[in-house]
Amino acid sequence: MYIRRPVPDERLVSFVVPPPESGSNVGSAAISPDGRTIAFNVVVDCKSHLYIRELGSFTERRLNGTDEAQAAFWSPDSRSIAFTANDKLKKVDVGGGAVQVICDAPKGFSGPGAVMA
Repeated sequence: MYIRRPVPDERLVSFVVPPPESGSNVGSAAISPDGRTIAFNVVVDCKSHLYIRELGSFTERRLNGTDEAQAAFWSPDSRSIAFTANDKLKKVDVGGGAVQVICDAPKGFSGPGAVMA
């Protein structure tokens, strides 16, 4: 007897992430590995900051200590985000807490292909 498994429902999702009222110019974005949250850069007062937004929500939250954040990428468990700022590779827990410096960031580091411990 042959049992056929149902084909997973694969849909193309398209959406727009407008900047917060105090910011402009939403930059690059990264979707968490669990598919629930998006991280993106927003320019506020001429500085880039890292924001997150749950995909089922219409409000975003700024992550403290992420001034000048660039090249953000998620940890495999979706609980923290690494990014470069001021020539350092840093990480922050999305649930809150202080930003931690991991190491010096090499010139031209782009982040997304890197693996975070």
